[in-house]
Amino acid sequence: MSYVTVFDQEQYDGDWPPQNLAAAIEWLKGKLEQVPPEYRHKAEVEFDSCGGYYDDHYAVIRIGYWT
Repeated sequence: MSYVTVFDQEQYDGDWPPQNLAAAIEWLKGKLEQVPPEYRHKAEVEFDSCGGYYDDHYAVIRIGYWT
């Protein structure tokens, strides 16, 4: 089994979902469409926060699936 990454970016890098909820849902649908249909039921999204105790924190989104 291997993990295929569809999206893995920090908050201030490149393509990032819009703040508008309807637009963000459409953005996520676009990412799901990048997953082959036979793996869409295995697609995962992870929201994380990076940074240290004294550092600024920023969000990270990872989207992928297992084959």
